[in-house]
Amino acid sequence: MERKLMMLQQLTEHVWYLPHDEPTDRPVLGYVRGSRYALAVDAGASPAHIACFYQELERAGLPLPDMTAITHWHWDHTLGMGSVHGATIACAETNRLLREERAKAAAGPAHWDAMREDTKGFALEYPAGSDPEVVLATIEFPSTLTIDLGGATISLIRVEAPHTPDSVFVHVLEDRVLFMGDAACADYDAPNAPVLDLAKLEALSHVVHEADCEHFLHGHWEPLDAIEIEEDFEPLRANA
Repeated sequence: MERKLMMLQQLTEHVWYLPHDEPTDRPVLGYVRGSRYALAVDAGASPAHIACFYQELERAGLPLPDMTAITHWHWDHTLGMGSVHGATIACAETNRLLREERAKAAAGPAHWDAMREDTKGFALEYPAGSDPEVVLATIEFPSTLTIDLGGATISLIRVEAPHTPDSVFVHVLEDRVLFMGDAACADYDAPNAPVLDLAKLEALSHVVHEADCEHFLHGHWEPLDAIEIEEDFEPLRANA
């Protein structure tokens, strides 16, 4: 699918991101470059999404990532996994949910056809006859994982969150950047969805506060600073 190319943005010394694309619902893709390795955050909605991301990295003179960390299993964050450069990393729960998704897809065309009916972005990425491939992460961790990229330390933390049971934060310690995926969003897979669990939202808010970061990146918004992220939780609570 040909789409307008989003421009890569540098956020801090070690961190860049490709902004979300609202018309297609493509999420933010992150990039962290250390002196030894580079890591991407999320694998995007499709091979086409990844191709746009890599084109922007090459335009900026940045090497392709050595590894890609996944924030959660949803299609728009994982269906480009088969096209990424290097290893993919996810928590064990993400791989379990991806196995379930792969089994549903293997049962016949009804699964992807229903996705096209329900989700405009998915239909744009995958017109009829172009079903995606569900790929599992090559490296999985139970709850936490630390990666030294060389001058940029990454902490992957599975968090309790209202959106999915496998939500993972990607914390870039030296740069005080937190990639949050869609963790603060409602659960769209629950009965009577969307449902926003206030207890899980409060637990997530505590983790965000304890991270003591300067920059916060949601999967489908512009980056927020420390004041804005605190304010961002208030309307979520009010509308729950």
